[in-house]
Amino acid sequence: MKRIKMVLFLSLAMIFLASCNKEYRNKGETKKEITKKDYIKYEDTFYETFDTIVSFSCYTTSEDEFEGYKKIVRDNFKKYNDIFDNYKDYPGVVNVKTINDNPGTEVIVPKELFDLIKFSKESYKNISDRTNIAMGKVTMYWSDLRDYFEDGDGNEDREEDFSILTSEELKNLNGKASVDMIELNEKNLSVKLLNEDTKIDLGAVAKGYTTELVSDLLEEKGLKNFIISAGGNVKAVGQPQDGNRTKFGVGIQNPDNAIGLSDEKIKDVLFINNLSCVTSGDYQRAFELDGKTYHHLIDPDTFYPKNNYRSVTVVTEDSGLADYLSTCLFLLDLDDAKALLSKHEDVGAYFILSDGSTFITENLKDKVESLGAKN
Repeated sequence: MKRIKMVLFLSLAMIFLASCNKEYRNKGETKKEITKKDYIKYEDTFYETFDTIVSFSCYTTSEDEFEGYKKIVRDNFKKYNDIFDNYKDYPGVVNVKTINDNPGTEVIVPKELFDLIKFSKESYKNISDRTNIAMGKVTMYWSDLRDYFEDGDGNEDREEDFSILTSEELKNLNGKASVDMIELNEKNLSVKLLNEDTKIDLGAVAKGYTTELVSDLLEEKGLKNFIISAGGNVKAVGQPQDGNRTKFGVGIQNPDNAIGLSDEKIKDVLFINNLSCVTSGDYQRAFELDGKTYHHLIDPDTFYPKNNYRSVTVVTEDSGLADYLSTCLFLLDLDDAKALLSKHEDVGAYFILSDGSTFITENLKDKVESLGAKN
């Protein structure tokens, strides 16, 4: 008999924003802080999209102005949650599930979905094949397995015979799935799956891509200083307007704290402006079976979780690219990860290795608190 225990479902990036004269509303979901003259910092948190907690902080001159930006963030995270979903149908929405349910059929999709699939295919060809959106049968198998035991403590007393599919069985499940079997038609914005084995799963890129889309929209509407955190995806634009700091501080979570093995919550802090910071870690979306932890980052060669690192944090301007790369780098050994990063001078990375030691790329060191960076 085997005992299965959910060890962690979600993890948040830690955002450090200095505060003073705090005024709380709606039981902490929205927070207001008085900052330097003419600016007020507002914060909003919601839980309904992408199976994670989304936080939005910005500096505006009035609450009415903030409410307008807040609506943009909430409405668009909901919009893209529905469009990029491969599990659920939504009234009047054509999404990833629609494509997966209709292999061999041209499915006309929203432009944002078409663009994300195109971005993922091009990145697979031109950057790294470690992030593979076509192996949805396998990634959904692992996701369903985690969801089955998501109650955590509720399953501790439940014992039953259970076994995970072998690597060979998962290979058979994947079948002839391939990115090449995803056909895109630019003229009518359609997507067609050319075989039944190929199923699209955008989980490795959707949150980062959405964060970038929403950030771009906020800037178009005139917002200049804000930060969005969607799970392990952070986008910081402008700078704090509290009169004390010039950069946003983003904490890198201590993986041992996330699973209850350390009281130290933060491994390090990055100080950034106009950059995205995305973390992939072995403590996120994981479950334990017979003393072994299985996380959500699946090696496309073995179809099993890979354990090169505890976490990889990627820092670059575009949040969608950062999300894609954080998965790729996590699934590469360190030498191959360094080789990939050497081709992208505008991408920095912070690795927490299996033994707790760190490797930090040279171009990121001036942003790292433990190496002397200050805000």
